[in-house]
Amino acid sequence: MKIKPPLGLAMIAVMAAVITVIAWILLYRTSWISFDLNMRSVEFLAGQQAEFWKGREDGYIRALHTLAGVMRDYDTIPDRERRDRYDRMLRSVLESEPDMVSLYMVWKPNAIDGMDERYIGRVGSGPSGQYAIAYTREEGRIKACASDDIENIMAYISGPNARRDRADNPVPQKVNGKDTLTLRMSVPIISAGANKVVGCIGCVLDTEIIRRVAENTIKTNDIIDMAVVYSGNGTILAHFIPERIGKKIFDVDVELGNSIAEVFAAIQDGTTFRDTKYIPALRENIGFVIKPFQIGNSDQRLAILLGAGESNLLKKARAVTGYIIVLAVFALVFQAIIVYFILSKVTKPIIRKTKTLKVIPPGRGEQGGKQPGTMPKTA
Repeated sequence: MKIKPPLGLAMIAVMAAVITVIAWILLYRTSWISFDLNMRSVEFLAGQQAEFWKGREDGYIRALHTLAGVMRDYDTIPDRERRDRYDRMLRSVLESEPDMVSLYMVWKPNAIDGMDERYIGRVGSGPSGQYAIAYTREEGRIKACASDDIENIMAYISGPNARRDRADNPVPQKVNGKDTLTLRMSVPIISAGANKVVGCIGCVLDTEIIRRVAENTIKTNDIIDMAVVYSGNGTILAHFIPERIGKKIFDVDVELGNSIAEVFAAIQDGTTFRDTKYIPALRENIGFVIKPFQIGNSDQRLAILLGAGESNLLKKARAVTGYIIVLAVFALVFQAIIVYFILSKVTKPIIRKTKTLKVIPPGRGEQGGKQPGTMPKTA
């Protein structure tokens, strides 16, 4: 009877099943840990990007507040010099800020010097002579004109948020003959003497630099496959698919599926959101994180979305997979050898005893010289 082969195969099968289960658990845990750690890296990078852009945009807000702080003491300047002095100040600041498309201010009627009627027709005045100077480089060179934001500014500083920063949603604009998106932001000018809002000073920023930074983020980070920047109303300022820039999230980013509403809600609420979706343009599942940030103390937010494909998120885990498989095969071969030697030791006495029992010496079955099972003869 040969018991070693079937018994050995049974033991090897059991051990193979155990090793396979252990290897699968190790691979699963390794993949999960790799995915989670890399997603944390993506979230950290998105947070850094959000901090960078918040610092940059808030830097413009701070510059505007500095100008507004200087102008709050306007009544210490001779009234006939105020407009000319502030004109020169604005032009000088715009010359030093290449990312600003324009810099402007709008004062309430007769607030700056009480002489609006006298300045009707002056460059930088509204139809009634209201001081509303703007300096712009839309056509490549700096020129003065009247602000095109008079009505919006007047409505804003007459409302409940007059003392807060103001930031608008991006709008299409032609700058130096090129179509782009611009962001407009402004801060209040508060009179030092009367402690009331007398006007606003604002700027218009070209968002082209946002697009360039988003593209560079993908190029310089091996793990990042997807970079998008949204405004508060879902307008796309930068996108890894350039054709979507200027469009709305609900119109073009349909790959986000049922997460699109949650992404938009995160932008509105200023909360972080994280998910995984299949992106056809990248032909794989993408884990992404969105990080919104507030501009100054305004109601406006921008949001940075960064994503990485599973091929990148699991790259290290897949490198470890080969080692785990090799170790599993080695363990299986090693245990097969061990089983073989153990079975040889265990079954050898059994086999020897079995062979001994099978061999019955002649005559051992006779009793008194007669064959067992026969009756003695009678007289």
